[in-house]
Amino acid sequence: MRQDTRVVKWIIIGVVFIVIVVAVGLLLRFKNSIVIRIDDKVLSVRVADTDHERIKGLSNTKPLADNEGMLFVYNTANDASIWMKDMQYSLDIMWLDENKRIIEIVENVTPESYPKIFQPHQPAWYVIEVPAGYVEKNKITRGSVVTFNLPQ
Repeated sequence: MRQDTRVVKWIIIGVVFIVIVVAVGLLLRFKNSIVIRIDDKVLSVRVADTDHERIKGLSNTKPLADNEGMLFVYNTANDASIWMKDMQYSLDIMWLDENKRIIEIVENVTPESYPKIFQPHQPAWYVIEVPAGYVEKNKITRGSVVTFNLPQ
């Protein structure tokens, strides 16, 4: 009977440990995520607001779900250059001005396009990357307004 109690105790400890590891993993994955709206469409995006995060971007990540993306945030208007280094899937890319209005869109950018660099025709403050086909499917156009609040 005592042996059974020990086994149950270790099973419970193991399960608790696994739950904690999974919870921490989810928190780290979504710690810097926000919800944005493009016109009437809602997206959950990871925020890249440091040089390191912007350089890494979505490189070496699993494909995005239809309602996921990445928001690149810059402190000043710039050329906001994007490349497909170490990407595993295609993207649609949108550049925004300081008023969060889409000023440039490039669709279906493939990993094979690397080392080509994509950038807007005018300086941008933000970039949004979404799965390829998102822009066409959701009828997103230049001039569309994006709304979001950045974490403090």
